Amino acid sequence: MGKLSEMPQMLESSVDGYNKKGTPLYLAPEIVTKNVKASTKSDTWSTACVVVEIFTERKIWEIQCPPNTYAKMEDIFSKHDIPDLHGVPTPLQTALKPCFCRDHMRRADVIFVQFAGDHQYV
Repeated sequence: MGKLSEMPQMLESSVDGYNKKGTPLYLAPEIVTKNVKASTKSDTWSTACVVVEIFTERKIWEIQCPPNTYAKMEDIFSKHDIPDLHGVPTPLQTALKPCFCRDHMRRADVIFVQFAGDHQYV
């Protein structure tokens, strides 16, 4: 039980002088560029990144980590990029796109609710 209580501290990320919680490559744009506090909306973005990596078998962003991880992420997000979904099955791409909405207030809350029972991918 003691290790579970340490989890929030272990998730704290201090890279390149930035203090953010989470894995840098999976952080949502608003956390990296606007320093918005993590929420279920940012968790949706992060989870969708992992799903894309599972299907594409490559890193979500083609950058070397570290050094300058957050600066590189800021550059990616300044271009309004979303991850490359090539290699993800088309029905799953359709379900993931709302999870990558750049406006975190309009981003999907839960990734798989709409299609969990209807598709073989879940």
